[in-house]
Amino acid sequence: MRGPHRESEPVETPPHRAESRFSFSARGPLPASGARGAAILLFAAIFATASARAESPYEGKTITIVTSTGVGGVYDLTARLIARHMGRHIPGSPTLIVQNMPGGGNVLATNYMYNIAPKDGLTIASIHNAMPLHQALDGRGVRFDAAKFNWLGSTGSENEVILVWSNAGITTIKQAMEREVEQLLRVCPERSYRIA
Repeated sequence: MRGPHRESEPVETPPHRAESRFSFSARGPLPASGARGAAILLFAAIFATASARAESPYEGKTITIVTSTGVGGVYDLTARLIARHMGRHIPGSPTLIVQNMPGGGNVLATNYMYNIAPKDGLTIASIHNAMPLHQALDGRGVRFDAAKFNWLGSTGSENEVILVWSNAGITTIKQAMEREVEQLLRVCPERSYRIA
């Protein structure tokens, strides 16, 4: 026996279920209106997915990452790591390539990005983080305004420190800004830097 009826007895199907030809559940067919609704939702989902793929401005495109250093440096390696993995996280899965543009103490690539690079979202850069300071200090060759660049993100952070020997007579930031101090900074035996 199944329910209140015997298996041999005919079971009357309610009129709203008799029209349905689709079965989406173990309980039996959906009402015709439910089947139409499910079909519409399925079609809408397929169409929306196809539309989302077609609407991606990066589908089939190549994004160039300009790095302001030569091959093999930290900025280059970071740019290549980003190029290898970032495309799958951008709608349309674009290809990413790295273009090295060393020169001018990182100023060449920075000037290129500001003045020449296409402004179409397909060229981004990994430029040296000292470029805003270089501009603020009236560095040579600056033809960019660092405040007008758009920052996308960072692959890491660092804290930079400036030290002055105690016998230089500077004990406050204000004094450091008012007085010129020349010190020899020795990082390793083969490299020395003169800071004024």
